[in-house]
Amino acid sequence: MKRKATLVDLAERAGVSYVTVHKALNNKPGVSEEKRKEILKLAEELEYSANIAASVLKRPEICIAVVLQGLNTPNSFFFERMWKAVDEVEKEYLNYKVTFLRFPSDITSRSQKEILKELAFRNNVHGVIINCLDRTDLNDEINILINKRIPVVTVNSDAPDSLRSDFISADNFRIGKLAAGMLLFGSAGYSGNVLVLGGSSYAEVHQENIRGFREELGQYSNISLRILYQMDYPDQEERVRAFLMENPDAAGVYSNSSTGTYFMCRAAKKLGWNRDAKLIGSDAFKELIPYFEEGILDACIWKNPAKQISEAVAAVYHRILKSPYTKNEIDLGILMKHNVQDYI
Repeated sequence: MKRKATLVDLAERAGVSYVTVHKALNNKPGVSEEKRKEILKLAEELEYSANIAASVLKRPEICIAVVLQGLNTPNSFFFERMWKAVDEVEKEYLNYKVTFLRFPSDITSRSQKEILKELAFRNNVHGVIINCLDRTDLNDEINILINKRIPVVTVNSDAPDSLRSDFISADNFRIGKLAAGMLLFGSAGYSGNVLVLGGSSYAEVHQENIRGFREELGQYSNISLRILYQMDYPDQEERVRAFLMENPDAAGVYSNSSTGTYFMCRAAKKLGWNRDAKLIGSDAFKELIPYFEEGILDACIWKNPAKQISEAVAAVYHRILKSPYTKNEIDLGILMKHNVQDYI
């Protein structure tokens, strides 16, 4: 079957950016008449116009607001990949007259509340995607948007008691159980303290994760679980270091966030951590490579942030159009020393 031409294909053939092609096809300013005719002729040759439904060409543009932790915040490893995915998905959705507004937040739900309040007063936003830094603090703002018939899709971390339209994430409860299984794997008569860097006590993603982890370890009566919600403190790196120092004989350590994983590795290296105690982390980013190579970090669990974004965009897009949408499961990956490069 012949592959359908995309907007990016047209841009490559015309030797211009995909934004220029988008402007030419939609009769927007910023493109010379000569170049516009060239692009339209090329679109006809590649049968591009047949790939876009007439209803798409006729309806107004759709604008989706994306609210994620900003890249200027400390150690935003996970969200760096999510923002990159927004850029990638934007290219695909230009075919469907969809544009994106980006609203980076700081690391507090307070900043997200202000952003959502602003979006409620705009008349050019048709849907919202947000990673909720607090499971309850954003409910009122989300509900206002929903009552204005603006779909809100939460991604990665939820506001389960709000009226949000959909929630797109990996199975965080299952991830917690998986992490516990990895920590126990190969160990007989497991006992002692297990340390958990639990991210934020306010974030649904971290709470679900710990719930699964705790349930899996519950079958071992001789294991004591100690949890530090390091993201609840401004000096989280120092808190992590002190936590490890206070528990030098821990049987293992698990971090359910990318920042916690990074600080866990840094602290373990400085403290000359007991190599018999497994360290299990979260996510995939280049800063972890040295710790894998040095044998400090045993494994990480990856939950495909790019796919979470693409699924969230699909969910809000279909909500806006009131068309059916079936969620696709977010796949997981287990990173170890010899395959970490495959995920970065």
